[in-house]
Amino acid sequence: MIKNSQICLFVIFMIVGLCGCPFYWNHDTKTLAWDPQSEPLLSDIEDVRNLYNLKCLEKGMERDEVYSIMGMPDLYGQFQSRDEDDMDVFFYYTRTAVDDGSATVEECTPLVLKNGKLEGWGNEDYARFSGAGNP
Repeated sequence: MIKNSQICLFVIFMIVGLCGCPFYWNHDTKTLAWDPQSEPLLSDIEDVRNLYNLKCLEKGMERDEVYSIMGMPDLYGQFQSRDEDDMDVFFYYTRTAVDDGSATVEECTPLVLKNGKLEGWGNEDYARFSGAGNP
């Protein structure tokens, strides 16, 4: 029996193969990776890659582990929590609102790091840690 993740992976590889995008499978991190030296990443492919790689994250990961899975964030923010902990927010492009070639906070999924460790991701975790509403 074929698992849903195998079907998802097959579909992603078919998209990549048909569009000729510079993706490759990173065996170390078991994620889809992109070679930034080849060509710009199309927004409709980037969101698929980021959505897939979000599933590989685990709470407590170090900043470098997050980078190795997700790559560099599209947007970045910092704040101090109510307990005065240093908080970082990495925003990764996951959905297209306006196909204009630039990422906005509304088009991204936030990843929240507390003192360099992943605490959570998604708008609910971002709101919980920052005390703000949805980005």
